[in-house]
Amino acid sequence: MNIVFDPFLPDWALWLAVIIGIGVAAISLWRNWKSGVFRALALAGLLALLVNPLLREGERTALDDIAVILVDESASQGLDERYAVASNAAEKLETSLEALGGIETRRLAYDGEEETLTLEALSTALADTPRARLGAVFIVTDGQTRDEDKLETFSTLDVPTHLLLTGRASEVDRKITLTNAPRYGIVGQPVRVSFRIDDLGPDNEQINDRPAADVILRVDGEEILRQPVEFGDEVG
Repeated sequence: MNIVFDPFLPDWALWLAVIIGIGVAAISLWRNWKSGVFRALALAGLLALLVNPLLREGERTALDDIAVILVDESASQGLDERYAVASNAAEKLETSLEALGGIETRRLAYDGEEETLTLEALSTALADTPRARLGAVFIVTDGQTRDEDKLETFSTLDVPTHLLLTGRASEVDRKITLTNAPRYGIVGQPVRVSFRIDDLGPDNEQINDRPAADVILRVDGEEILRQPVEFGDEVG
């Protein structure tokens, strides 16, 4: 509760009235101080009415915190029923947060056929979320993001961020690297392409003590070659 003023006159007119009132009160007191006191009080009351003091009492309504849940639906999540695992984890998380009370959950899915762009999805989700109400961010994904150039998104994100990984503890990342790929080929002429397959464990450590991987070459959907390839060896 506080007192605010909403004058009936503009500032310059109000100050002019104050100056005139002070002058009239001073003359009245000088001529007859007994009656001058009453005139001065009357002028003060009139000036107070012109200032128009108001008693204002504010009412505040608390808003719920916002928890953003991002669910990775990129192509790699289609392996080993990860879609179902991610969806189930997001639903349980959403239910648990709402049961706490005072939390508004915003669940958003993002996809990617070739790349996982988690930071881009996070930036989009935060664009229409008031930062003052943002309480936490949860990301349900299965691996690394490919848009590290957007790391500045996290530099201004002063809220707890939690990462929930789908998949199994024994899984590794498999990477195919084209070591030699011509920019063009001539119709009817053979083209030589070489590649290497790597299995990467924690901290991107290369794992070579695994059975050979089967590489299948298809042309127009028809399998024309199937060949086992040792990890770490360049084949072409």
